Formats: sequence, structure tokens, C-alpha cells
Amino acid sequence: MPKKEEIIIQDRYKVISALGRGGMGAVYLCEDLRLNCHVALKRMLSTQEFSSNRFQREAILLANLQHENLPKVTDYFSENDRHYLVMEYIDGADLQELIEKHDKPFAVTEIEDWVLRLAKVISYLHGQNPPILHRDIKPSNIKINKRGKLFLLDFGLAHGKAGLMQTQMSLDAVGFTPVFASIEQIQGEQTTKQSDIFSLGATLYYLLTNTQPSNALFRAAAIAKGQPDPLIPLKVSELGVTENIAHVIHQCMALDPRKRPENIQEFYSKWKDVKDKPIILRSPDKKPTITKKKVIVFGITSILIILLMVFLLKHKAVGQPQAGEQDETVTFNYKSKVYHCVNCEWAIRCTKSCKNVPMSEAIKKGGRPCKTCQGTCR
Repeated sequence: MPKKEEIIIQDRYKVISALGRGGMGAVYLCEDLRLNCHVALKRMLSTQEFSSNRFQREAILLANLQHENLPKVTDYFSENDRHYLVMEYIDGADLQELIEKHDKPFAVTEIEDWVLRLAKVISYLHGQNPPILHRDIKPSNIKINKRGKLFLLDFGLAHGKAGLMQTQMSLDAVGFTPVFASIEQIQGEQTTKQSDIFSLGATLYYLLTNTQPSNALFRAAAIAKGQPDPLIPLKVSELGVTENIAHVIHQCMALDPRKRPENIQEFYSKWKDVKDKPIILRSPDKKPTITKKKVIVFGITSILIILLMVFLLKHKAVGQPQAGEQDETVTFNYKSKVYHCVNCEWAIRCTKSCKNVPMSEAIKKGGRPCKTCQGTCR
């Protein structure tokens, strides 16, 4: 069998295998012969001028961004009318692969760190001046490396400004994934931060249900016909999905961008409040229920109050002299010059070397009765 011919690009990058192929390009796992390491090499598929400009934009965008959850660009070049982008190779699995392998909905606790990392990296992108919109957030563009670190990939559709290049957006470009895209993006309208928030919500919906959400365009068409929204509501389950978590995700996936969170910080604030302080939504006519936890707390509180009252009553009774009771005695410790009250253990230094004398005699010789309870001392 003839040996497979090696493909080496730029006399430096040796192709090992294909990693993926999409509307904007193909990605290959390569060996960097100069640095002796693996890299991801993305090659432009289309030779159209528009697509080439978009590919160049991805290189400039990534080269100017510095974030722990974004891959680093190491090289960019053109060869034989083809454009290539060389970036850090992320060895791991994307969320699409993890969903298929898991084959069931993820629990909220399993995706908490992913939500935090995604919120941080999206906040970083949206915080650039002007803001950078990813425009293709979906499970297959989110990768987890072997150390469990999350990376947001594929900026072929990013829209914003990086470095010295002013990027442009084409309204008729196709490259996003309709299932995870907002209605305004599918219809070729102006995209905003809320468009990325929609895609994030659709991704979380997929993770928590193991079912892809309904296409936004189909949802809009059904609602226009007076039919119910085809999007199946998230179900409250033992996997940690509460009514409030479902509400936050559905808010992100609202067809009207104005009804979505204004920015990623607002989304994460709501997510965190819901996760850390879940609030059970009740209908106005439903009476609150008495839970087992409430009964236990009430019982412990009652016992503590009773014990405190008994202690105070006993303390008061012991401190009061009884009728006909003889003068009590005070025993002073000469060495330490300290006497201790029987009732309250209050320690007061004695100024005289007194021992086993009535309290009144002790006072005459410089001793002092306990100021706390005026009780019997020894």
C-alpha cells in the first residue's frame, strides 16, 4: 500500500488530520515543525473577496484579544490564493460532543462553571470599544480541554473592531446556525449584544434538555398565525432546573430583543441570584405550606427560649437571700488574693489577707462582696 503523501504548508505546518469543516472554512490539526507542537490551522474554503475579508477579520480580531477563555492566534498567511489562520490547538471535546456522549440532560450543578466562564468571556468581548459580537455561539463552538478549561472558538462571524482594522458586517451572509440564532440574525437585521445572549440562552436550553430548541423563525411564524410558541418550556426537575432558572433562560430566548437581558452582566446576575437564592413562585390563591424544615427550626427555637427563661429565673432566685438566713462567709485565697462567687463565678481581688470570716467582717478588712449577684462567696 503506497505511503500517504505528507502535506506541508509554508514549509512549516504538517497536516495530521481534519478537525472540522463549516461554511467559512476547514480546520486541520497540524504539527508546527519549527516549534515542535500541535496547532489548529484554519483554511479558507471560499475564494470570494467577501469571505476572504471575513477570514482576515477573524485573524485580526483574535490577534488583538487577550483572554484566558479564547484561543491564541500564532500566525496568519496566504498561499496559492488561500488564506490560513494558525491558532492554539485546544485538545478536548466541544459541548456538542459532550451532549451526545452524555445522552441526557445536564444538571444545573454540572454546567455552573461553564456558565460563569461563558459569561466572563462574552462580557470581555462585549466590553471592547466598539463591542465585539461573536454571532455564532453554540455548543460546537465551545470547547473543554483535558484540564476542564473552557474555550470559545470560531470568530469567523465576529462583528466589531480590533486593532487597526474596521470590520464590516454583511446582512446576507450565511454561516450561523439557525437553531441557536436570534430572529434578527436569521432575517439579516442588525445584531446586538442581545443576539449573543439569545444564542447563549439557546445553548443552555440544549444542555439542560438534551433537545435542540425550536428555530426562532418557526416560532415567530407560529405566533404570527395565532398559534402557541413552539418552544417547549423547560421543565422543573430534580436536575436543579427551577421555575426561576427556566424563566431566566426563556427570557434570554425572547423573540423580541428588548425583552432579553440588556447585557451579559444582567443575565449572570439573574442566573446567580436564581441559583443561590431560589424563590418558589406561587399563585396568589395558593396557601403557603408548612415544611419539615420550618417545623424543626420552630421547635429548636422554642426549646432555646424555654431554657433561657429557666436559667434566668434560677439565677435570680439563688442571688436573693432567704428570710432568717445568717450572714454568709467569704473565703479569700491569700496567695492569689482572689475570691470567687458561688453563684456567678465573678472574681474580685482582695486587698486584705482574710479567710473564713463573715462577709461583713471581710468588707471591714478591705474585701468586697460580689457586685454581680451579691450572693454567697467562697
